[in-house]
Amino acid sequence: MLRRLLFLFAPLLGLALAEPCQAAERRVGGVLVPAYAARQPLRHASFDWDDNLVVMSTRMFLRSKHGGPELALSTAEWAHAKYLVGKPGELQDHFLDPDKKTGSFRNMGDNASHNVFLHDLKRTLEGSNDWRGPSWRAFVEQTSTPAGARRTTVITAREHLGSTMYEGLRFLQAQGEIAHLPPLRNLYAVNRPGAVVGGRPLVGTTPERKLIVQRVLLDELQLEAQANGRTLKWHFSDDDWENYAATRDGLAPDVKSGRWPDLRIKLHFTGLDHPLHQPQALTLLPSGL
Repeated sequence: MLRRLLFLFAPLLGLALAEPCQAAERRVGGVLVPAYAARQPLRHASFDWDDNLVVMSTRMFLRSKHGGPELALSTAEWAHAKYLVGKPGELQDHFLDPDKKTGSFRNMGDNASHNVFLHDLKRTLEGSNDWRGPSWRAFVEQTSTPAGARRTTVITAREHLGSTMYEGLRFLQAQGEIAHLPPLRNLYAVNRPGAVVGGRPLVGTTPERKLIVQRVLLDELQLEAQANGRTLKWHFSDDDWENYAATRDGLAPDVKSGRWPDLRIKLHFTGLDHPLHQPQALTLLPSGL
């Protein structure tokens, strides 16, 4: 009773109290979301998509120098095969076809006839119960409130328009898998041709492009934190070691130099089958790694 009275009269007393939780926890899309998730609106979370959030049914394709059928690879298989294509070994006679419409990565970009991303996402949910990636629970928790969803971004190696991916997220919401949608502007497919973020063209490798996006967003967050006089948290997760390592090595010197003094940055490597590296998390500190 006392807590309720304090909450009702807080504005008159000059107090800032969080609204009391109505339940200890609730279930969203099969994930039990603890009440504390609704009390952490100042955490900004950024997620890679494939094999980090969702194990998609999307396939990449390698062509054979000798003709014959294409070799179809899952995104997880491609993460390892990309180092072996055309080199001595089982993939020495295979090559990448760069054609956007019929080539190796034709399902990673947009198609004029239908939404490839939405099609593959529907097929993923229909075909397996193992589609949730290692960061899925964190994504559900982050998007369990409108405030958390507004502070959620997706940074993916795909080539889609943000509107293409947004349709996929709307489908997940309609299925009851997530409660709220991140803003359309928070969806970054870094290999989309001509992509520009914060006035900066996205160029270079996928890890370099993801680093550009994060630097732009972190600069914006620092301005927000400074204007409001409070510390903000930034979490980034990716299952690809190259993306994780490039982010770590790229952001660490900026943190050490004091570029983002009011941000607390934590990185998560979520790859489950890397031959050398186990899943891990790292907080970047001004004093160094």
